[in-house]
Amino acid sequence: AAVFGDRLYIELQRHGLSTEAAVEEGLIDLSYAKGLPLVATNDAHFGPADMYEAHDALFCIADGTYIGV
Repeated sequence: AAVFGDRLYIELQRHGLSTEAAVEEGLIDLSYAKGLPLVATNDAHFGPADMYEAHDALFCIADGTYIGV
């Protein structure tokens, strides 16, 4: 905090991982204890429009679901 001043934040992301859940409470406590801003973020990925079908298929594979026909 001394090095970064008001440019240091505690970041939280939720992807359903057990490691994230295990450290979240500690990160929140650290944020309050040190007076550091707490921010919630998430990954955002946007491919070209012509990749929609392939991207949709990959999500279905990851989720174990099917593309509606």
